[in-house]
Amino acid sequence: LGRSPPFHAITADVCWNCRDLRAFNARLSEALQSLTSDYNKAGSYILDLEDRVRRVSEKSNENVQKVVEISREKEARIVAAARALQLRAETAEESSRKAKIISSEAARSLQEIRALVEFLGSSLTMSQNQVREER
Repeated sequence: LGRSPPFHAITADVCWNCRDLRAFNARLSEALQSLTSDYNKAGSYILDLEDRVRRVSEKSNENVQKVVEISREKEARIVAAARALQLRAETAEESSRKAKIISSEAARSLQEIRALVEFLGSSLTMSQNQVREER
């Protein structure tokens, strides 16, 4: 009756099989702790990577927004400059048309002045001739 079961071999009050199982259990516990630690580190690393990806994505979105804003500003400047050039061109065309009208009127006035000068010249000549005849 006081005997141990056949798989228990007791030496110095410790069963060899139990001692081996305890050592195996301790190694398993250490391995489990190591795996848990590695799993937690991997989880932290994944969270860190996700955070980095989020920050890079946010920065990228900010940069895209800045590029869009700058592009819109430059587009607005280009459109304004084009409108100003178009207005200047229209003003130049209008000025050119007015200059042609003025030039045409000036040529007509010059012809009228020449005709008047010729008339005055001939009238003066006639008046001088009349004065001479009267003397």
